[in-house]
Amino acid sequence: MVEVWLPYGKTDVSVKVRDEDLLGTIQLNERPGSVNPRADIERAVRSPLGRKRLSETVHSDDTVVIVLGMSEPTVAVPVLDFVLKELRLAAVKDSNVTVLVGSKVGSSTNREQIFTLVKDNYREVKTVLHDHLAKDAVFLGETSSGIAVYVNKAFAESKVKLVVGEISANCLTAYTGGPETLLKGAAGIQTVRQCYAKIVDSNSKAGVVEQNPVFEGMRRIAEVAKVDYAVDAVLNSRRELVAALAGGLDDVFLQGVRLIDEMCKVQTDRKAEVAVVSAGGVPYDIDLYGAYRAIHTALDFVEKDGALVLVAECAGGFGNRIFYEWMTRFRDSKDMENEIKKNFEIGAEVAYFLSKALEYSRIYLVSVMPDYYANGVFRMRTARTVNAALQLAIRAVGKDSKIFVVPHGSNIVPIVPSAY
Repeated sequence: MVEVWLPYGKTDVSVKVRDEDLLGTIQLNERPGSVNPRADIERAVRSPLGRKRLSETVHSDDTVVIVLGMSEPTVAVPVLDFVLKELRLAAVKDSNVTVLVGSKVGSSTNREQIFTLVKDNYREVKTVLHDHLAKDAVFLGETSSGIAVYVNKAFAESKVKLVVGEISANCLTAYTGGPETLLKGAAGIQTVRQCYAKIVDSNSKAGVVEQNPVFEGMRRIAEVAKVDYAVDAVLNSRRELVAALAGGLDDVFLQGVRLIDEMCKVQTDRKAEVAVVSAGGVPYDIDLYGAYRAIHTALDFVEKDGALVLVAECAGGFGNRIFYEWMTRFRDSKDMENEIKKNFEIGAEVAYFLSKALEYSRIYLVSVMPDYYANGVFRMRTARTVNAALQLAIRAVGKDSKIFVVPHGSNIVPIVPSAY
């Protein structure tokens, strides 16, 4: 037997697989965290890509907005430190700076913590929780594809516009960071709905930007919004800084994507009948809404009508009310697809993807979530332990099933034919 340890909440659990059944353990090409994160961030801000330093381009009387889409406090605070230092070198007063903390378009468990840290550490800076439902969003125009671009009033009225985010692969937007930070942290609901309605397109995939309609929509929105400067972080699965990048939005994003692809993209020769995947422990498995990303990853390693075991503590429950409501309102992905095209809501995307996953594969959940929700609402089979779930999966699919184990499913990007 081969024993593989999987992150689960703040601890690890083991799964045991017969040697002859294990196709492989799919691992990240993990990079170590920076020895001196603050020095790396300072170096990036002082030597930006494709731009002069901020201190050389802004004027003392400029108003500045910083769209903050980072969810890791240990990185967000030093990034803001050095960005504000650059602005102060140009004699920009803190009182002329607004920080917009990104809204809950995605699963952002540290949003309120980030807001409090910024407010407490930078008392002269105006700190705002962006609300994509706000009634005073400002219309800037339309993209070439017809998306109406509405943005936060503070963003629209500021002279200098910065985005600060984290680059990672994402099943909804191809990648987070770059233009996704702007959409999440400054866009109005009309813009978000029009852009995210494209998730039903078959070209909307994690880690793929070519012909991806959601990603292309975000890029066009950023063009209309005229972002001046970006800072993005690349983190490893332990949430440690691997690289900090600053400069022009496209330059920073493309370099960060190359690094993410080197770390996260994995190619396999075949699919398995069963995959056992961990969301990656905290913070990836705090709730089911966030942990779904690991299902999306693992499906590409599993044959149709196979089985998938998700290991995710979900101490925070399901995590998103709209996600829950759509799973109770609709019984199949086609009905959801039709509704998304007409009236997208934040949280509907994960309900849609989960419904498609359930139509493709059996899914077994190992979590602390009550069966009433896991089985009754989200329609997954449940087991108390990962080994019990694996045995249920093998009985359902066949005793000679081949198995992949994926310890960090939220971060892996498969390079295989689409599962759908």
